[in-house]
Amino acid sequence: MNITNADEFSHSILLGFYNGQDINDFNSNNNSTNHEKLTEFNQKGSTLLKHIINYFDKSPCLSTCKCDNIKKELRKLVINLLFEENNSLKWWENVCTVYLMKMAYKIDIDGKYSSIQNFDDLINDKPFVHSIIELLTSKLEQLQKALYSIPETANSAPRAFIEADPNSIALILAKDAYNIEDDGFEIVDPVDN
Repeated sequence: MNITNADEFSHSILLGFYNGQDINDFNSNNNSTNHEKLTEFNQKGSTLLKHIINYFDKSPCLSTCKCDNIKKELRKLVINLLFEENNSLKWWENVCTVYLMKMAYKIDIDGKYSSIQNFDDLINDKPFVHSIIELLTSKLEQLQKALYSIPETANSAPRAFIEADPNSIALILAKDAYNIEDDGFEIVDPVDN
């Protein structure tokens, strides 16, 4: 089965989908706020991740054991990143969207991969693949840290997701959320008489 056809990734913002629809085909009437955010980041998914997925979808390298270990590591890393993105969307869909849009944008910009022309040739260059693995490993770690961090306030989303969108209602609510320091109670040590 191809990675791009997997149901788990049909909503992948990192791969250029939004609400199960290709971002390129996204109709601005569906949700104008999110359409503005998509336009703001010129978001069409990560070019690098799309190239990697397309390469592995058309290459039988893992099933025939003709693939070297570094490519297997890259595939495993990309799949883990997409699964963590899926978890983010499943648990925090209304809050993590902008965070994921920015991540897709940063993957291409940080790695200078926004205009790759000959990916199939580059994938055989070990230093190139190592640099991709290093970049995606750091992005996976950042996403996991954001996703699994304990929210600072009760019934709130992870802070990194909230802070990614300065106009988010969740950010406004998080600032005004209940804080244990503001509950009106003070704990004092008993005084001996």
